[in-house]
Amino acid sequence: EVNAHAAKERKRNVLEVLSYLVKTNSATTYFRESDALARFRSALRPGDGGVDRLLQQQQDVDDVTGSVQELFEIYHCNMGLSVYEDYLLFTSRFFDEPCKKSSMENLMAPGLPCFIAHSSGTSGGATKHFQKYCHRDHVSLSTSEAMKKLNPPTSNGGGKNCIMYSLGYRQVVAPLNEDGDVEGRIPVCLMTSGVIRVSNNMVVGGDAIYSTIKVPNCSSPLAVSFIQNYKPFLFMYALFALVEPKLETINTLFTTTCRDLCRAIHDQLGDFIHCIETGVIPDLEGIDQVKENLQRFLQPNPDRTEELRKIGKAIETQGWFKQIRPELRVILATASGPFSTVIPEV
Repeated sequence: EVNAHAAKERKRNVLEVLSYLVKTNSATTYFRESDALARFRSALRPGDGGVDRLLQQQQDVDDVTGSVQELFEIYHCNMGLSVYEDYLLFTSRFFDEPCKKSSMENLMAPGLPCFIAHSSGTSGGATKHFQKYCHRDHVSLSTSEAMKKLNPPTSNGGGKNCIMYSLGYRQVVAPLNEDGDVEGRIPVCLMTSGVIRVSNNMVVGGDAIYSTIKVPNCSSPLAVSFIQNYKPFLFMYALFALVEPKLETINTLFTTTCRDLCRAIHDQLGDFIHCIETGVIPDLEGIDQVKENLQRFLQPNPDRTEELRKIGKAIETQGWFKQIRPELRVILATASGPFSTVIPEV
């Protein structure tokens, strides 16, 4: 009975999301013009009411054998797997010059995207771009769950969290209206960067203010997340995490970043201790734009310096990482697939 109820709920959710997406996106340029959707469009029989006819969803899931169930069958039978090339012709319009709002609006989904995610480029191929729009929470459950993990609760003991993420971007797309005025600024960034921005309503125009802030339960000021170069980005996250003896959580998103963090501390412990002793941010490449804001949050800490010097003598022994952070409870990072190979190193 429990399994039957769960199956019923899953069916309800699937049909609800499908009907929402089809109804929402049926007015977009991609839906109307894409060759990849030609068979699906034809099967909807637009002359017979099309999408509107099929989206009279019933309140009772038992009655979904009608319109929405029919939509599901049409989708299932007429939609094949898509590839990036199916979207490229439309995606490229976001990078046209001049950048016109009229050619971007309602292109892949209603309105303009919140951000444009780009691939990491680690495979050596050309960068791929994916427009990301804001949907209802129940349609974007994976995003909601990811944000919960990025915001662990503060413990009663006042412990801190080292949450490593970037708020940087490669460029900003600024669409122009018919009068030539800018209407919106869309960052082109990593998926995680965009999700964090959207979830916290952090528009690119406010970056100068955000970089002056330090969230109370986090070890690092937000200025660190605006460092584009990876090595100084890693150095600063490690430095501010080392200052905190009550660090409870480390969230690096991926195990590879966790490994790099451990290596940086191991290889540069002397440099970190010097920074904590003097309270001076070093001159590192790529931090000029945020160095002043970083410096505001680093003060000389002789007590922590002495603790780290004593621990430093045992840095080659197993368990030294825990000695540096005695209150560390958990490390959060994606460890599936290729990221699992890093676990033994950590």
